[in-house]
Order: sequence, then structure tokens, then C-alpha cells
Amino acid sequence: MIPAYCLDACALITVVKKEPGFEIVRDLLRRATAREAAGLKSRHRMSHADALGLAAAKERGAAFVTSDHAELEPVEQHESNSFLWCGPSAFSEIAA
Repeated sequence: MIPAYCLDACALITVVKKEPGFEIVRDLLRRATAREAAGLKSRHRMSHADALGLAAAKERGAAFVTSDHAELEPVEQHESNSFLWCGPSAFSEIAA
């Protein structure tokens, strides 16, 4: 079985900025994920880290968990990804 990894924003930023150790993270990301992230970045005003995270979620059929409503609500309207919104208002809806 191939191990699965889920990267946090700092790991993704390591790749974007080519910080020490970025090769490890880069090698974990498949080329298809990078291409999808580039497409998302070109279609929407979003950070590199969010584009990579969203592309990885799409590839895995996973919901993208975020509290960044300002940047990502417009993306949700145009992409097929599932979003799970977190933050004070989101948690009150889940608890209800």
C-alpha cells in the first residue's frame, strides 16, 4: 500500500518558496496536482498554498477545509470541489 500524506500550509509554502527541504514535499506532490494547482491559480485570485491544497483535495475526492471565506467563496462557485467552512459561524451550524 502506498502511504498517504496530507500537507499543511507551511509544507506547501516550503515548495513555493523553495525553502530547505522543499524537495521532499515536491516529490510527494504528483505532477497532476501541480498542474491542477497552476490552473486554479490562473483562474482565481488565491494563494499558492490554497491552490495546492485545493488541487490535492480535488485529486483525492476530499473536502477542502478552510475559514478563508473572502478568498475562497468565489472559487467554490466555479469549481467542483467540496468545501467545509470552519470558523465561529460554521461551528454553530455543525453543532445544531
